[in-house]
Formats: sequence, C-alpha cells, structure tokens
Amino acid sequence: MKRTIPFFLIFLSFVVAAMPTAAQNNLPPEVREMARKVMMPVVCKVPGMDKVKVVQNLKYTKTDDPNVLMDIYLPPDAVSDEKRPAVVFIHGGAKTEYTPKDWGIYTSWGRLVAASGFVGVTFTHSLEYPAKSLEEGAHDVRAAIDYVRANADKYKIDKDRICLSAYSAGGPMLSLAMNGEMPFVRCLVGFYAFMDVQQSDYRKTETPETLKTFSPITYLQKDATKIPPLFIGRAGRDEVPMMDDSIDRFVKEALVKNVAFTLANHPQGAHSFDNQNDDERSREIIRGALTFMRDHLIVSTPATASGVDDESKEKRALTDLENSWLKSEGDAAALEKILGFDFVHPVATGNFLTKAEHISYSKKFQPADDLKRRFGSLNVRRYGEVGIVNGIVIASNQQGEDVKRTIFTDVFVYRDARWQAINAQENIVEKLNAQ
Repeated sequence: MKRTIPFFLIFLSFVVAAMPTAAQNNLPPEVREMARKVMMPVVCKVPGMDKVKVVQNLKYTKTDDPNVLMDIYLPPDAVSDEKRPAVVFIHGGAKTEYTPKDWGIYTSWGRLVAASGFVGVTFTHSLEYPAKSLEEGAHDVRAAIDYVRANADKYKIDKDRICLSAYSAGGPMLSLAMNGEMPFVRCLVGFYAFMDVQQSDYRKTETPETLKTFSPITYLQKDATKIPPLFIGRAGRDEVPMMDDSIDRFVKEALVKNVAFTLANHPQGAHSFDNQNDDERSREIIRGALTFMRDHLIVSTPATASGVDDESKEKRALTDLENSWLKSEGDAAALEKILGFDFVHPVATGNFLTKAEHISYSKKFQPADDLKRRFGSLNVRRYGEVGIVNGIVIASNQQGEDVKRTIFTDVFVYRDARWQAINAQENIVEKLNAQ
C-alpha cells in the first residue's frame, strides 16, 4: 500500500532546504525528499527567464518577523514609460522561517510570469496550516497588495491590473478579492488550492465563522457576480486530504451560479504538479494559466480614451505606424516604441521570438543586406482596440531590381494611449532576379 505523507509534513519539510547537509542527513528520508521537491522549478519555461531582474527582500509590512519579506520580478524588456500588470503569488501554509518566497517553485514562477510580460511578486506571509493563522495570513496578504499598489510607480506596475495566484493552503486568501472590495484584482488563479476550508484540519484551530469567511465557496452563496474571473488548476491525484473535494464542490456550485471560471484538470497530476509532473499536460495547464492572466490583465485602452474615435484616423495611424516599422528595421530605439512588451514573432525555424529577440535579430540582419523595401500593397482593418494589417513588402537591390516579395500580417492593440504591435508573421512568396 502506498504511504501517504501527512499534509503538515509536506510543509514542515520545506525547512530542510535551508539546513546544513549534516542536519539534513539526520531527518527521515521522506522529509528530505519533500525538501528536494519544493526546490524544483516549474516544468514550463519561456525565453528570457534568465534575464529577469529581481528586487529582493523588500519589507512590505511593519511586523518584527525578519522573514516576512517580498521579492519583485521585473520583465527583462521593460521600458521606462510602460506599466505592467502584476501577478501576486500566495504560497501555502508554512512557518515564516522556512521563507517560502525562496523556494524553487515560486522563484521560477516569478521568473516565468516576468518573462511573459508581467511583474511577478512573491512574498513570505504568516499563514501556517493548520495552526490558527487565517486572520494573520490575510493581514499579510492585504499588506503585500497594498505595498505593490503604493509602490506601483517605482516598479512600473499597473496598480489597477493585479492577479492573485494562490497555491495549496493559500487558497483561502483568494476570498479576500471575492466580495467586490478589490476591483483592481482583475482575475484569480488557484493551483491545487483549497476552495473550502470548512472541512479541513483548520477546524481544529479556527472558529466556524472564520472558516466560512475564508472559504471561497462561501462567496458563491453571496453575490457571485462580484467574483473576478477564476482559473483553477486541479491535480487529479492530489494526496492532500479534502483538497480535490473542496475544488469539486466549488466547481459544482460555481456552475449553478454561472460564474466565469476555467477548470484545467491534470488526470495524473500530484499535489504541486506544476513542478512535480514533468509532462505536457502540466505545461499545457501552466501555459493556459499564463494565457488566462494575459486575457484578463493585458487589456487595451479604448481609442476614445485618447480623444480619437474616428475610424479613418485610426486606420491612418496604423498605416503610419506600419510605415515607420518598415523604416525602423535595425533601429532598436524605434522598435522599442513600436513593439508591445508581449510581442511575438513566429519564424521559419519553429521558434517564437520575443520582443527583445526580434530587435536583436533585426539589428543583425537589417539593413546590412543593403536592400530597399517598399510596400506593394497594404490592407488595414480595425476591430475596436485591435488592428490587423496585411500587406506585401517588395525588396529591391541597389540597381533597383526587385529581388524578393514577402507577404505579412501584423497585429496591433491600442493600450497606454497608443497602438502597439503584438504579433508579426511573414512568408517569402517569391524571389525575383535571383543571383
């Protein structure tokens, strides 16, 4: 029979990572194994994670506990005038001296979201499952959110576009944003997270009223329209008692209440499948969560907000921007202003170039080939805050001979009071006068 590790041991064991080797060797094998697991990174990677800037050990609350600190992960391609949405990660229950923000799972999540265009926020808080700690943990979570918003300008954060992403016993903290009091929290994410703690081991330490207050399922019985869009990652083989049960009951009730949520189930997933199950389903769920965050956090600013609401003027603006882009190949400063931070450029090798990679590629090959480029045709369409430009670029040599014809599609969004390119695709359709 397979031995199940008690839930408290999962969190108790995390302290081993900070212990000297000699001390680790004196601990039971299952504890050492759990310590190894928590330091493992998430199984999904994106370009630029190694270039993320990390601001460490920020004191975000007035507590005397020296371990209650915060790290902020900044995108590698951040520009001075661009504010990014923030993803605030809420770890599960553990003593603060174990410094969960330093675990491999959260440091890699911080880098993952920062390289994906957000500002990542990890912090150690006082939630300690199953000790009496829900109120104290909530105090720290609120303080962390307040700190992020108060220092938004310093770290180039859009303080009105925040996602709370909770894990395991951190699930109850999602309830803080389910009553409509945090309109700046645009979406919620729960990975193998308690959605109801009224049947958990917290019953031994917390009052029934407190358990109800901190159970996300409670807010389905209130005004469910106040609950932000929610993404739930479920581990089909979660070994934590009552974890899947709490998620399943929440999902069933959420369907009845017609709540906007996305459920991603990993049939073979263990607790912490995002760093334990190194398989395509884990990566698919992680990518799904990133897409969910992007859909709900990276929202364009309506063109009317800038005083420009004329269709022809907007199309003219897109045409001008496209012309500027054609002339800016190799000009890093110009491309920085044209391309959005989440720009993606699929290329023939099967890779997807980020903004920084596209600029680097452009500097290497353009205009070193000495070809002159012009548009053979240009078709501009606008759908509200999205612009699509199709066209043909003709390249000619110094003798004026046309040597290459490329068909392309560029996608723009209107945000931060300007159009920004977020995608570019191109194919060479014919070569002329080939040497």
